[in-house]
Amino acid sequence: MSTDMSLEHTIATLPVPVNGLQPFHHVGSNVYITRSIEGNTQLILHNTMAPSESFNLKHAKLQSEVSFVSSASFDLEDCLVLEFDLGIDAYAIAKVAEHLTRNEGVKTGSDLLHSLDVFRSLVENDSFGWSFKRIVSLWGEFAFLERLLSNADTPLKQLRCVQAWQSSAIHCQDYCFPESPVALDVKTTTQQTRLHEITSVDQVARQERTELYLASCMIRPVGEDEGWSVVDLLLRIQNELSGESLEVFDESIERLEMEMEACGAHYFSERNNRPLRLFSASDVPGVRQFTPLPAGVPSLSWPVLLPEQGESEIELDEMIYGWLSAYVEVSKND
Repeated sequence: MSTDMSLEHTIATLPVPVNGLQPFHHVGSNVYITRSIEGNTQLILHNTMAPSESFNLKHAKLQSEVSFVSSASFDLEDCLVLEFDLGIDAYAIAKVAEHLTRNEGVKTGSDLLHSLDVFRSLVENDSFGWSFKRIVSLWGEFAFLERLLSNADTPLKQLRCVQAWQSSAIHCQDYCFPESPVALDVKTTTQQTRLHEITSVDQVARQERTELYLASCMIRPVGEDEGWSVVDLLLRIQNELSGESLEVFDESIERLEMEMEACGAHYFSERNNRPLRLFSASDVPGVRQFTPLPAGVPSLSWPVLLPEQGESEIELDEMIYGWLSAYVEVSKND
């Protein structure tokens, strides 16, 4: 049986299926762990039926009689599969799996429900660790920063792009440009639709900013030879920067306390013909209905399905160039 730390590491770095081959990790007994093509972690009980008791977990779904074709030349049939949302991190899943396999014997659906009850607080609450969801989110933020920097033709504009990135902020826009009315949040999804979640009204309705946007990034998990990891993007950005810009960026990275191995283990590419789209925050579904929040409602989150229509990539670059044009280098002789 794996130790907590080794299993947590294995789950965090477990790849998605590549070329139709499903990766599996044998935890013990009839228990396996794999990752779906969308990046969700799946806890599998081989040759086990669904439990007779009711199942209720808001961040996971349970399926029975599922079969898999393994990349290790063996099949798993009649499986009970617990699929966790992207936001549940490897630590929580490892705790459940370790508890489930702590004793010998074939594990049943009832055993699984008991282990979930023991660690319900871990798998019910939002994760602050480096979950797959957080890695996906950071990939989108880095990809947008690269785009900003590609339109920054002076050191000052580069600096302002880096300063705009709110690397460690919670429940606010990912980019707030200094001395500018512009702020935006980057939403990144591995789904095949522009389905995102507004996690705070502040992301789309901050009064101190008059130009609010939401950027929608659609990516898919791929093999190492097909895409780039968060670490790849990080290194590319560092290579683009120098001087104060690089110092500010490196300080932001240090505050993130990235789990470099997990962030370097997963590779993504933009979905074909699904480019980055930028939407005015006022056009995001729900914003006009839910803001301002009524008295007595301290916070609100909701899912949004965005259309494919939006700013073209050329128009987006023109907008970015316009944002950055406000930052004019001042000559020392002036």
